[in-house]
Amino acid sequence: MQLIIYLRSLIFYIVLVISLIIISLTFPACIFIDKKFRQKIILSWVAFFRFWIKICCGVKIKFEGNLEQINSAEKKIYFSNHQGFIETLVLYEKFIPAATVLKDVLLHWPIIGWALRLLSSIPINRGRGSDAIKQIFSQGPELLEQGFSIVYYPEGTRRKPGDLGIYKKTGAQLAFKTNSKIVPIVNNAGECWYGGDFLINPGEVIFFLGEAIDPSKNSKEVTEKVRNWSKEKYDELFGV
Repeated sequence: MQLIIYLRSLIFYIVLVISLIIISLTFPACIFIDKKFRQKIILSWVAFFRFWIKICCGVKIKFEGNLEQINSAEKKIYFSNHQGFIETLVLYEKFIPAATVLKDVLLHWPIIGWALRLLSSIPINRGRGSDAIKQIFSQGPELLEQGFSIVYYPEGTRRKPGDLGIYKKTGAQLAFKTNSKIVPIVNNAGECWYGGDFLINPGEVIFFLGEAIDPSKNSKEVTEKVRNWSKEKYDELFGV
């Protein structure tokens, strides 16, 4: 069984790299077009990613919960737990137009880094706490005013399935500053593909959206509320 999973994972990566090279051919033209339309072009690759990881590796991805709020006109910051690569791609595509807060080292990766530079991402240096917060507060309000949603990973790094980390309050502070709704999300993506693991295991990845939470000046209290909901819903859905 492990040999089969290994071979399927290997084939998945080979085809994925080829598809990345193909989509990268659109990057020069994307420089000159509207940022929101640019996202639709580049992130169309994620639709292929979802299709290919299902066909090749047996990973099914679905969304549940309060999905109607995705199309609401309100400014939104999505708070999601972070386990690996799947959610980074899928949430970006799901909430177009969107901006993701991510570590700046990703910008130096071939092809993926080039794409992120074109996608209105918010790169931060996690090792420089105060500068990272300033970067979020600098770019976040402008993007929200332009109609972008923001995808924020409050744990600040990947965590193993079932191990929900402490949530940082920067996202809640940004929500209050910009009067944006906070939409909590839990997912189990790491059960199929955790972090930088080579093997991709078959299974079902669920993204569950909770009800939107109003911003508050008390960012610590709001952050705890989001984390408590996330912990309870994660345990309920994924049996940890």
